[in-house]
Order: sequence, then C-alpha cells, then structure tokens
Amino acid sequence: MKSSKKYLLARGLSDLFVPPVNTFLLFLFLSFLIQLDHNDRLLLILSGFFLGFLLPLMYFILLRRKGIVSDRDATIKEERTMPYTAGILISIFGGIVTYLLGFSGLVLSIWVIYFFNSLFILLINRFWKISAHALGLSSPITVLAYLNSSFIIPGILIFTIVGWSRLELKKHTFSQILAGGALGNIVSFIILKILE
Repeated sequence: MKSSKKYLLARGLSDLFVPPVNTFLLFLFLSFLIQLDHNDRLLLILSGFFLGFLLPLMYFILLRRKGIVSDRDATIKEERTMPYTAGILISIFGGIVTYLLGFSGLVLSIWVIYFFNSLFILLINRFWKISAHALGLSSPITVLAYLNSSFIIPGILIFTIVGWSRLELKKHTFSQILAGGALGNIVSFIILKILE
C-alpha cells in the first residue's frame, strides 16, 4: 500500500538523496574540508549549487513537464538517456568553470568523476538499469572518505538506508543498487588516485 509509513519513509529518503542533492552536499562539505578563503568558499558553494544541483534538477523537471520522463524516478530506463547525457555536458562545463575560477585540482577531479560516472551509466543504461541513486551517493561518500576516513561509517549507513529505500519502492533490484554503488566507488577512487 502506497500510503504505509514504510513506503512514505522510503519515498522521503529517495527524494531527499537524489543525485543532484548529493552533488551539492559534496561541494558544500568540500568547501570546508579544503583550505579556502571566504570568497572562494562561497564561490565553490555557489558553483556546486548551480551546476551540481539546480541545473540538473531544472533540466529533469523540464523533461518531466514535456512528458519525456514519465515519473520522478525515471523508472523506464530509456527515459534516462537525456538526463545522463546532460550530466556529461554539465560535467564538462563544471570542469571548465572550475579551471577558470582557479580551484584546486581536487575540485576539478570531482567534475572528472561526474563526467565518467555519467558516461558509464549512459553506456550501461543501454543494456541494464543501474541505480543512479546508488552511483550518485557512492561517489561523494568515496571522495569524502578519501579525504577523511571519519566519513566512512556514516557514508555506509546513509548508502544502506538509501539503498533500502530504492528496494522498498521497487525501483531497483539489489544487484542494480550494488552495481551503482560499486561503479561510483571505483570510478571515484581511480580518478582521485590518478589526479592526486
């Protein structure tokens, strides 16, 4: 029953931890983890908000209004192609903005991670519906844990809860969630090691 407390909790968690929210939260945390003066911190937060959160979210809303994406979960895998393609373009633009603003290599690495995540999920999506929620959560967790190991346990807990929500809503199978999480972890770790 869709009005049960369990369903409502799962729906709320799933809506709260959509990939653009996770991206913005990563930039927010990064702005305090790396050494920045006040103006650069504000600039990083604003760029993360507009490029990582607002632009992807507004594009998704536009796709919904035009009927290109039928529901807020993009349940039909073929409907995910345009949002994933937009993710690639936004990542490129984010990398250019990061470079022009003179941010550290770490911030540029984040956009490289999002570029490859978007590219891989777009390619995988041609054959199989992998969990974008899991991918979009595991990458920020991996980056934060890479910088500070105290993020590992809270990250695993949040990932587990959000994974449960996607299962409870019947939007993904366990293997789709696991694959999304693994892809985000692996891509993030490799990019951070290469660009370190």
